[in-house]
This record gives sequence, structure tokens and C-alpha cells, in this order.
Amino acid sequence: MEHILFFSVLAIAGILFAQVEVEIEGKDGWASALPTKKLNAWFWKIIFSGRVADKYHASILAFVFILTHLSFAFQTWTWSIELKILSFNILFWVLEDFSWFVLNPYFGIKKFSKENIWWHRNRWFICMPVEYWVGIPLAITLYILSA
Repeated sequence: MEHILFFSVLAIAGILFAQVEVEIEGKDGWASALPTKKLNAWFWKIIFSGRVADKYHASILAFVFILTHLSFAFQTWTWSIELKILSFNILFWVLEDFSWFVLNPYFGIKKFSKENIWWHRNRWFICMPVEYWVGIPLAITLYILSA
């Protein structure tokens, strides 16, 4: 039951957050039309896989990371829980990113390709962004290790 709850909450949260981002960004992916400051610090380039980072994406990444760690206000920190939280964060962003394309009326699943997604174009392998290929197995490994 714990696994079903984990993945159900993950799916609902990722899809809902994707819908919020679709409403914010519309046809202009990667916040390209938003009035947000660009960040040039080296660590943001690592975190965002070489893409130009901005305060919008850095803020929502930090917000979700902090929010998922809120449970430690009510319970003692353990490696097991931390690994689950890290797994959740990684899977959340992969699912949220993919859901953004599926839910966005300007894109949809038919346009889910490197030719249509400039911000993933240089990091695309076979049928999806490299971050998905790395993130999914990493998150599943962290989840398994949390047991």
C-alpha cells in the first residue's frame, strides 16, 4: 500500500504542477517569454543540464525540494526517508516535464520530439530527453535503496 500511495501522490502532484506551468508558460516553453532573470552561476548550469537557468525555474525547483522535506518537521530525519524524498523529487520533475508536453495544447504528445522542443534538443536520446534516461533509473534505484 505504501508504494501505491507514493506513486499515486507523485503522479497527481506531477500532473497538477505541469498544468500550472502550462497555464504560466503557454506556447513558450522553458519560460522563454516570462520576465524572469537569467542565472549564470556554474551550479545552475549543472542542475539544469547546461540550459540557461532562470529565477523562475530555480525558485520552483527549490520550492518543491523544500516542500518535500517538510515531513522532517514532524519526524526524525533518516537516510531511508531522505532517499524516498530524493526519488520523489527526481520522478516528480521527469513526470511533470513530460506531462507539460502532453497537457499543453500548443505541443501535445505528437510534438514530443527534439525537433519541436528547442530546450531539450541538444540533450535528446532516441525518443526522450537524456534527463529522463538518467533520472528514471536513478530515482528507482534511490527508492529501492530506501527500503
